[in-house]
Amino acid sequence: VRDFGAVGDEVTNDGPAIRAAVTALNAAGGGTLFFPPGTYLNDGQLRITTGNVHVQGTPRSVIQQTSTDHTLMIRAADGDVDFTTLTYYDMNGPVSIGATTITVTTPADLTTGGFAVGDYIWIRARQCISPPATAVKQPVAEINQIRALNVGTGVVTLEWPTVKEYTDDVAYPFGIAKAAGNGAIFPRVRVSDLRIVSVGPRFPIYMQNIVDGTFERLILEGAIGAVIRGRFIRFINNRCHINPVNTLGDGPYYIAPDTGSSDYTIAHNQFTSKGVGAIHLHEGLANILVDDNTCLQDTGETYVHSIPWGVVSIAATSWDITVRNNRIVNGKYNGVRATNSGMYAGAGHTRLRVIENTIHGTIGVRGIVVDSESTQAVVVNNRVPAACGTSSMSIAANECVVEGNTVTSAGSVTGTNMRVLHNIGNGLRPQLIGMSADRGDTDVTVTVAGD
Repeated sequence: VRDFGAVGDEVTNDGPAIRAAVTALNAAGGGTLFFPPGTYLNDGQLRITTGNVHVQGTPRSVIQQTSTDHTLMIRAADGDVDFTTLTYYDMNGPVSIGATTITVTTPADLTTGGFAVGDYIWIRARQCISPPATAVKQPVAEINQIRALNVGTGVVTLEWPTVKEYTDDVAYPFGIAKAAGNGAIFPRVRVSDLRIVSVGPRFPIYMQNIVDGTFERLILEGAIGAVIRGRFIRFINNRCHINPVNTLGDGPYYIAPDTGSSDYTIAHNQFTSKGVGAIHLHEGLANILVDDNTCLQDTGETYVHSIPWGVVSIAATSWDITVRNNRIVNGKYNGVRATNSGMYAGAGHTRLRVIENTIHGTIGVRGIVVDSESTQAVVVNNRVPAACGTSSMSIAANECVVEGNTVTSAGSVTGTNMRVLHNIGNGLRPQLIGMSADRGDTDVTVTVAGD
């Protein structure tokens, strides 16, 4: 950035010089945007519109935002990508979906849509964003790439396996769209070794539709954290601090994989804040690992949080989520919470694993919560020595294992086909629900042993 006139003396407004460097980076179709040691005052948004980018600093490189703009952005156009506005093909199905293939029923759609080998595509299905009784259907999509296609047979071979369970639906049937316009994909993005200090309720990092992204050794400070959407994302070895403001509505968070993200790792980070959530997983995610993070919170903060998210929260309808070996100290809200808004007329999270997490301090409500309508959940070997306002653990799921957890206050387990055993402390109260004559008692089993 100094080649374009940036000084980095903590006095000069370096915004115009940095934006000139970003313009050159975009025109070149990628490259390295390097910040030598120094503090760079920036008065605007740094918007990158290309992939193949490395935004790199040093341990002594700081971007100090001086305006209420998002600092570092990657997206094709203003506003979030709206999955309903993309042009989808073969929307009426049925379609055949294999591990890495899709067979469209109208092969001519591949020609009409201009699909070609190497194209990034969005694969679209639907989900529900609220419980089934008041379900609001909303389309959600995942990123993939075309490895091969046969316009005669309609077979599309994908670069990676699909990550979600798809069904045809009258309101939002299955379809594929080219990743163009506001849905454009940005491959190979890396941001490393920078301290970014934002101003007001704005993100230090806001990036959409990244494929193969690495965010490491960053220090992020401000009133709200980072939002990154994409596939094959690594957010590792970062330090983040949030001092929230009460005008943020549903609350800030340190790192939030946005709707449509998959194959995502959040690991080895340290989060400190004034009593708000650390990691918020949006709805419709798949293959997410949250591992070995430390969350330190100030329980004395009076921040008004309008939605009771947890320190680690999973909003709705996700697949294959693992939250393991995280440490939460002095958390203000729920420790590890999976809030359910329903999916596919009642199915919630599928294959949710909460393993070997430790929650210390004072938790305002509950320690570990898995809300209703999740299936195939595993809650194993967690320690909740924290003083919880309501309960140490509240599990409402189907086909769930709750085993080897240590708790200090009462908890409950509710669901069908549950296994509850070898938990230590005040114990968990297993309950049976959903039993009726048409289903029969044999469909509902709870095993309790060693509690």
